[in-house]
Amino acid sequence: MTPRDRAAEPVTPMGIAEPATPMGIAEDHAALHALARLVAQGVDPEEVFAAVADQAADVLGADIAAIDRFDPDDTVTLVAVRGAAGDVPAIGSRTPTATTGNAARVRATGRPVRIDEYTEAYSSIGYRSGFRAAVSVPITVGGGLWGVMTVASKGKVGRFPPGTEERLAAFTQLAVLAIANAKARQDLAMVAEEQAALRWIATLVARGAQPEAVSSAVAEELGRLFGADAAYVMLDERDGTVTAVGGWSRQGLGLPITVGHRIPTTATGIAGRVLRTGMAARAESTTGSFDGSPGSLAALLRDAGIAVAVAYPLRVQDRSCGLVVMASRAADAFPADVERRLEAFADLVAIAVVNAEARAEVAASRARVVASGDEARRQIGRDLHDGAQQRLVSLALDLSVAQDLVSPGCDELAEQLDSIVTQLNDAMEELRDFVRGIHPPALEYGGLESALRALARRSPVPVELTVDVHDRLPKSLAANAYFIVAEALTNAAKHARANALQVEVRADDGVLRLAVSDDGVGGADTAGGSGLLGLRDRVEAVGGTMSVRSPRGEGTVLLVRMPLSAQRVAEAGGQPQS
Repeated sequence: MTPRDRAAEPVTPMGIAEPATPMGIAEDHAALHALARLVAQGVDPEEVFAAVADQAADVLGADIAAIDRFDPDDTVTLVAVRGAAGDVPAIGSRTPTATTGNAARVRATGRPVRIDEYTEAYSSIGYRSGFRAAVSVPITVGGGLWGVMTVASKGKVGRFPPGTEERLAAFTQLAVLAIANAKARQDLAMVAEEQAALRWIATLVARGAQPEAVSSAVAEELGRLFGADAAYVMLDERDGTVTAVGGWSRQGLGLPITVGHRIPTTATGIAGRVLRTGMAARAESTTGSFDGSPGSLAALLRDAGIAVAVAYPLRVQDRSCGLVVMASRAADAFPADVERRLEAFADLVAIAVVNAEARAEVAASRARVVASGDEARRQIGRDLHDGAQQRLVSLALDLSVAQDLVSPGCDELAEQLDSIVTQLNDAMEELRDFVRGIHPPALEYGGLESALRALARRSPVPVELTVDVHDRLPKSLAANAYFIVAEALTNAAKHARANALQVEVRADDGVLRLAVSDDGVGGADTAGGSGLLGLRDRVEAVGGTMSVRSPRGEGTVLLVRMPLSAQRVAEAGGQPQS
């Protein structure tokens, strides 16, 4: 006998049709009311599914009731079942969706299906399990087919009465509500997690974190938030390549993309499309959009087993400067609106890039000002040394000759010449001090250590000097260090009432470190109009940092750190070099 996919009239053992009874309606109402209470309590969907299967089996007189979820790979997963052990697979088991059977027909049509008499050809599993009849109805969530609910019977008269489909559908609606509630809770949790991630990234941006730090944080937050296997932030090098400046991947994934990796782009690849159009893009292994030239982003993702990737452009001042990429080995990993949700994260990376560019421009400008000022001082010092100072030396020699020519008995003339020579020597010494203050010749010709030792010898307060700089420093950096120490010694002599000073200068690990300490009265304030404020400006102009510890009565310690690479900015006319 062939199966009939139509509603059969329920029959009594005598073969007379039996309509639904008021008792059945009352049982349905009581069962549905109990299930509704469970849904209202917000219990987990799995618990609701189990209760729905139990109640449906009892009310409809079925030997078995089951709820299956349709999976993207043409399989079904059993999520709830009521029936004798051995009749059905264990909960959580997955089986292929066959071309026959109720589940396959529901999946194909999206409509209820009834079978009044099983045959092995129709469903070998049901037939071998001894089932006579079954009714299945679709479970639809958010307009999409989520799964199927089935009741089956082994009785001698196995047909289910008319209206079973409608009665069973009422039970599935409660399962749908449980799924919707769970999804709403998941969506709310997702929104909360997303907002927390955005707040953290925004905090980094507000603190002035470098784009690399912001990019790495964005990649990690995106990867964890959306369940990706890997996430990257890449900047456009404008030469047909992109560079990964931030990245995250699940442990053991083994993607051949690391921070700093430079990757060629192609016109049809995901990175090339985003950069060319300024719009989000998606690549999927099922569509062949991971095909690309060796070494391209698409090829790297494909070779790593990635099934889907989404990318969103980074835009700075209406120009595309890079992209955010998420990738997963699961084809259904990302929701349809994930590209839109990437926008807020991409905007924060763009702000970090803009902030960094602005800071770089300000730092370069300040460095140029400092370098220009130091060069002007150097030129003035050289002009005074080679001009006025040499003329005074020549004049002193002429006066010396004149003294030798004074005749005996011209005591008054001799005294006048002696006075002029004394005043001239004093003027020459003052000029030398002035020249040293503008730009010391020792710094020009002897280097930083020589200039600092001359500075220490002239200090009215004894100075213990330690210099550990093995390589000769660039002129701009040496000048910066000299003037910082000179100002610190001047401040200490004027205000600290110190008995001793210590100066330590070291260069290591790409950093020039200066430490100036005294045993004076302390209480120095960088915001109080002292020379310390000017020192901070000088230090920060070359990308350095300065700290002052000066508790009252305990002396003052000035600590300065300046990158040795800072000199590149000044000596390249303010343009940073890489």
